[in-house]
Amino acid sequence: MFINMKTKTILMLIILAIATFSLTAQTEQKKYCNEIYNVNYGDVIRIVNSKNKFNADTVHFYQNNLNDICNCDPRFIGGLPILEKVMKSVFPIEKRKALADTVNRKRIILFLCYDDSTGQILNIKFWLYGVTLSDEESFYDVTIKEIYQLETQLKAQRLKVDDCTCPKNKYGFATFLMPLNRMDEWDSE
Repeated sequence: MFINMKTKTILMLIILAIATFSLTAQTEQKKYCNEIYNVNYGDVIRIVNSKNKFNADTVHFYQNNLNDICNCDPRFIGGLPILEKVMKSVFPIEKRKALADTVNRKRIILFLCYDDSTGQILNIKFWLYGVTLSDEESFYDVTIKEIYQLETQLKAQRLKVDDCTCPKNKYGFATFLMPLNRMDEWDSE
């Protein structure tokens, strides 16, 4: 599988937007257990583990290594069932119901980088839309503890790469949008 020119252009525009936003965003570090997370505040809250090897210079990495990345349709790598299972594990039913009761749209976007040969999730970037990040327990905010739990549990998972491998590529990249307002619907499925 290869990345066509249109996809490369879209990826580059996203990366440049991220880089531009990063220059104007307020940044701070938050610690949970032995992990330190870099948090960029703005209209969108961006969270990434400081140990993320693609974090130091993301724009430079993707510009110079675009051919090393396998960009698969998330439906083909079995990511959604894994994400739903992990999200259910991290967010208790009471919190899922509280988030569903809110009027504002609340979403979390996860950018996963995985080993293309094994499906092992290597790095995760989180974007929070319509929800804030809290250091303390909250039914209406995402906590740094929950980010840690999501990251830890997801990194223990393997995506199904049998139907979506790129023999020349080292890494796979997938993006998932999880509507927090609709997590309560998972309990009825």
